Amino acid sequence: MAYRYNCEVTGVTRTISGVSHRLVRRLDGKGFYLDPLFLYALERFDEPGLEADLAARFALPNGAASRVRRTLLAGRFLVEA
Repeated sequence: MAYRYNCEVTGVTRTISGVSHRLVRRLDGKGFYLDPLFLYALERFDEPGLEADLAARFALPNGAASRVRRTLLAGRFLVEA
């Protein structure tokens, strides 16, 4: 299944708890600051092996990578193509 963006990744950043977060605006106008983990997942959502890559790169516990994917879909950052 392929997905497309339902949002715009902006160049606006904010440091939250010492970590740079990027502002992402959904097409409905709502904006959110995404941390590097979620931004990485958003930008590579359709790539095969994303969950294993997330788990390795960000040292996620079991099941956390699939929760990241579900959260991006539930937040409507991506929709089916």
